[in-house]
Amino acid sequence: MIWIVYLIPLTTLVVLLLLTGSQNYWGYGITAAISLALLYLIHYLFKRYYNSSTEYHGAYVIYATYYEAWNELVVYYETVSEPYTDSTGRTAYRTRRVRRTRVVYHPPYWSWVTNTGKEEIISKSNYNELCRMWGGKEEFIDMHRSYHTIDGDAYRCYWNGEEISCITLTYKESYINPLKHSNSVFRYKKVTKEEAKQLNLHAYPPISHNDQEAIVGDNFSRRVHERFRYINATEGLHRQIRIYILVFDSKKHHVEVAERQRAYWNGGAKNEFVICLGMDGEKVDWCHTFSWMDQPSLGVKVEGYFLENTKPDMMHFSNWLDENLDLWKRKEWKDFKYLGLKLSTTQQILLFIAAGGLSYLAYYLIMIERIFI
Repeated sequence: MIWIVYLIPLTTLVVLLLLTGSQNYWGYGITAAISLALLYLIHYLFKRYYNSSTEYHGAYVIYATYYEAWNELVVYYETVSEPYTDSTGRTAYRTRRVRRTRVVYHPPYWSWVTNTGKEEIISKSNYNELCRMWGGKEEFIDMHRSYHTIDGDAYRCYWNGEEISCITLTYKESYINPLKHSNSVFRYKKVTKEEAKQLNLHAYPPISHNDQEAIVGDNFSRRVHERFRYINATEGLHRQIRIYILVFDSKKHHVEVAERQRAYWNGGAKNEFVICLGMDGEKVDWCHTFSWMDQPSLGVKVEGYFLENTKPDMMHFSNWLDENLDLWKRKEWKDFKYLGLKLSTTQQILLFIAAGGLSYLAYYLIMIERIFI
């Protein structure tokens, strides 16, 4: 039904063409094309905004670089006005281009680059700490600059490949989610804030100090947390996976709460593999996983692991999980393309208002300004 909105300016232009009897078909055609293009742009932006969802991507730092200060001589031209006395004795002005130069100073800076190719500025102390942690070896890099008086080069240190010295990061990204407002069987019943609080459901952990926890609601050791952040960082890019472990008190909640958690997260993002554990102290009473995998083979195997290991060593589990990640295959979101992208009621009203506004503008230009007559 929303496509009817495109007929409004078209119908208006056809009626105006008939009323005026104009032969300027090109003018009307261009007006129609511009109107439809503007409406399509508004429609497109509305759909992207309303159907946008968030997912978290893991990354890690592969090297850090110190760029020395340098300067360069920049040549530029200015047009100046000069007075002169013309043949009548009057003062006149003429212009000419003048060559000028200036020295541009580039201050030193420090940055790191991740395995995803992102470069971010860091402090000098951050750089020094990374080089120390990675073994203290710096590689000299000749920048081959066209410098003036200061030839700034660069020094770089690389991650040594050891897990303990890996700098893990998390980035927030947006993607178009056709399931977000669909009326299909894939849409989950909305979980209210009151229900989420009553069931002790978990919100997404915040990004703190450039990274996000993979485990929520637990009493596991710091080393376990670091281990799962490391897996998310190093496996996230090429496997397109984000692992979360959500822990519930099994004395208060049965396994059914995992499905309400899934609904609370709207099924999870397309790259998420979520492990829900019902624990009584160090004992796992139940495990339920969810993701968008077509074949949930990894989920089945994880659930089987915790059936056999009711008092698990989470470091052992992290190694076991890492070895079994070949079972993971991210769902292709294009499989849901047939659902289409929805608009909110407010957006639909605004789109019709925009169509009406474009129609009135066409009427004003043609009947009042008479541009095509």
